[in-house]
Amino acid sequence: MSHPFPSSDPTPRYAPHALRGFAEACFRAVGVPADDAAITADNLVEANLAGVDTHGVTRVLIPYIRR
Repeated sequence: MSHPFPSSDPTPRYAPHALRGFAEACFRAVGVPADDAAITADNLVEANLAGVDTHGVTRVLIPYIRR
């Protein structure tokens, strides 16, 4: 079976819907209301998809959760 995202880059890749679900679950786990968690998770993933990783899940989620 071939990998859906062939690349020589060893960086893990995740499907956008899975990443959104993970980010939303993280926000919900620390008490963020459902609507806010969904909106914020969506915006973070959209930043990643646009290539602006400095404002995406991998760079912003942890600081948001720590607040």
